[in-house]
Amino acid sequence: MLQLKTNVSTIAASVALMYSSNLIFADADIQHEESCTVERCVTDTTKPDGTWVGGYYSSWSYWQGGASVKDLSMIQEAAGSANYMVYAFLGITTNKTLKDKKALYNGTVILNDQQQGAPGTVVDTEALADRIAAGKSTVCPAFPDDQSACSNSSASTYMKHYAKASMDKTILLASIGGWSYTPRFNEFYRDYKANPRVLDRFINSTENWLKGHPEFSGISVDWEYPGYGHGDSHKGHEGEGKLYTEMITQLRVMLDNLKAAKNKRYYLTTAVVASAKKAKGQAKQGVDWQKVANSVDWLDLMAFDLHGEFDAAAPKDQAVAQSMSAPKELQEAINYYTQTGKVPARKIILGMPAYAREMLIADEPTECNQYGYFGNLKYPGFQDYADAFKKTYYHGKPGYYDYQDNPNPEPYYPAGGMVDFTGAYHYQCFLSIVTEGKAKDNCYVLENRDNRGALGQLPPEELRLSYPEELTLSYPEVNIAWLSGSKKNVAANFAGAPSSGASYPAYPVFTLDTQKVVSEKAEKLVKANNLGGMWFWELTGDALKSPKYSLFLQACKQLGHKGKCLTH
Repeated sequence: MLQLKTNVSTIAASVALMYSSNLIFADADIQHEESCTVERCVTDTTKPDGTWVGGYYSSWSYWQGGASVKDLSMIQEAAGSANYMVYAFLGITTNKTLKDKKALYNGTVILNDQQQGAPGTVVDTEALADRIAAGKSTVCPAFPDDQSACSNSSASTYMKHYAKASMDKTILLASIGGWSYTPRFNEFYRDYKANPRVLDRFINSTENWLKGHPEFSGISVDWEYPGYGHGDSHKGHEGEGKLYTEMITQLRVMLDNLKAAKNKRYYLTTAVVASAKKAKGQAKQGVDWQKVANSVDWLDLMAFDLHGEFDAAAPKDQAVAQSMSAPKELQEAINYYTQTGKVPARKIILGMPAYAREMLIADEPTECNQYGYFGNLKYPGFQDYADAFKKTYYHGKPGYYDYQDNPNPEPYYPAGGMVDFTGAYHYQCFLSIVTEGKAKDNCYVLENRDNRGALGQLPPEELRLSYPEELTLSYPEVNIAWLSGSKKNVAANFAGAPSSGASYPAYPVFTLDTQKVVSEKAEKLVKANNLGGMWFWELTGDALKSPKYSLFLQACKQLGHKGKCLTH
C-alpha cells in the first residue's frame, strides 16, 4: 500500500495554498501541546491536537460472528491504543418505545417502564437484554436508584479491558443514540413538548449512569439528525435543533458539576453530519453550532455514508454510484463548520469507514470518473424489486422507514453494523482482494443467532480494486477506492422478490477506504485543515486478524508520534 514519504508539512502547506485559498484554518497557530526533554516527549492527551485516532466499539459486536467478543488486541499491539473509544449505543426511553414493546436485534423484547425507566431515561438495552436472557433482574435503568444493574454487557466489559491495556490512557465514552436508536430522539422531542421535565430526567439519568459506570469518562450524543431525522425533510422535526443545543449545553453543566464532585475529568462529544447543506439546514432549524462547539470537547464528523444504495431514490439522471466519503464533499463540510459555524478546527475529528458500502448498478463498471463508477442505480426491473421490497419490509410495519431504497437486503455476510438493508460490510471481508491475496480468512462467519446472516453469500472473488482520482481543481486530489464486479451475481434473497434466490439484473460495486485512502485523507484533509485527528466506525470491522493491513494502524502511522498512537 502507498506510504506517503515526503515532508508532510510541505504537503499540508502546498495543499492549503493550491486547493483552498478561501479556507479559514481555525486554530492554525496551535501546535501539539507537549513537554519535551532529552529522554522523552509527552503529549497532552486531554484534547485533540492533530495526533488523535479514536473509534467506536458496537454493543452488538459480541453476538455478531461466533457469539464472541471481537478482540482488538492484535491491532492495539501493532498500532498503539486509541485516544478514545466510544461504546455504541445507549438508548433513550420514550412513550412510543414503551408502547411498541419491540424486540432488539438479538430477539429480546424490552417490555415496560420497570425495565426501561420512565420517558427520558437513558438505558443500555444490550446489557438489559443480557440480564433478561440470563434470568436476572430486569430492572435496568440507572435512574433513580439503581446505578449498576446493567453495567456488564459483553462489549462494554471488553472496552474496559482495552483501556486497561493502554494503562488507562484511552478515554472511554458511551454514545447515546446511533442510527437505529436516533428515531427515539424525535420521539423524545415529542415527549418534551408534552412534558419539558423529560429533559431533566435525561440529564439526571445520564449522570447516574456515569456514576454507576466509573470506568467511563464521558458521553457522546449521536442524534441523526436534529431538524431532519434520517431523511431530507424538516417535516415532523421542527424545534429539534433548539432542544439539541439545550441538551448539549445542560450536559456540559452536569459534567462540570460531576467533575467537581468526583475530582475526575469528564468529556462531552457529539457526532455530526458531514454534509454542508444539511448542517446549514440544521442551523436554520435551531442548532447553534458555535454554542455546541463551546460545550463539547470535540465533534465526531460522520464523514461517510454521503452516498449509497439509498441514492436510487433520486431521479434517474442523479441516481448514480458515487463515493460514500467523497473528499470534495468532506472539504465543503469542514469549511462550513469552521467558517460559518465557528467551530475550532482542532475540535473536528474526521470519521473514517471501516466498512464497504455496496451499490447495484445497471451498467457494467468498466469506466469511471471523479466520483467513481458513474453507473445508473436504477437497473432493468428496478421498480419491480423496489415495490416488492417495500411491500415486504416497509408498508404497515412501524419502525421501518420508506427510503425508496434499491431492494438490497445485505446479500453478502457478515454484514456490518448497519441494518438499513443498504449493503454495509466489514472492511476485513475484502482484505484478500485489497491485498492481492496476501491476507485471507479475515471474515467472521455469522451464526443463526444473528438473523442478518441468515441469508446471503460471501463476497464474489472476481471483484477488482481501482483508485479513480477526485479530479477537481478546487479541492484536495484525494484518491477514492472502489471494488467492482463484472458479473450479475448478487442474489435477491428477500421474501417476495420477483425471482427470489436468483440474481438481481445488476452489477455490484463497493465504495470503501483502504490504507492508501487513509494516508491521503490524513495528509490532505486532517493535516491540511488542522483537524484534531481521525476516528473509525467501527473498530471491529478493521483487519482484526491481519493488523499489518489495519486502517487504524495506517492512521496511527500518519498522525501519531513516531508512527504510533498511544503507547502502553
